[in-house]
Amino acid sequence: MTTSLTDGVITVDFRIDRSKSWVVGSWVDANHDPDTILIHERGHYYIGLLIVRDLIALAPPLSIADGNALMNALSHRWTSLDNGATGCYETSTSLSANQVNQDRWNQLFARLLSMPPPPSSSASLAVSASVLFGCGND
Repeated sequence: MTTSLTDGVITVDFRIDRSKSWVVGSWVDANHDPDTILIHERGHYYIGLLIVRDLIALAPPLSIADGNALMNALSHRWTSLDNGATGCYETSTSLSANQVNQDRWNQLFARLLSMPPPPSSSASLAVSASVLFGCGND
């Protein structure tokens, strides 16, 4: 994820870095079902989408200083929830091996994606992750 601020407009760009991506054939075996992996990997996308949606919905009209603060908040939330193998999503799901927690995340994503942006920070992804998994709201 990269963010930029130009003329008061915040741009958030999500891209796959193929040099850091899992190659499906490299670790899909009898222990790793491709459909399960796809569902798990889609969760990374949902995290980014929901973080951006939550923070922008909560942001008032922005000055440049406020825009920079929002970009810092985006980066902080992203790092807390989805920082590779050490982020809350990966540690709580054990890279999708913990199916109980993976199902809990999937239910959380479905619930939050079906709702309009939160009217307050109490309904955000970070707060929900903090309540369910003990992370993401620091």
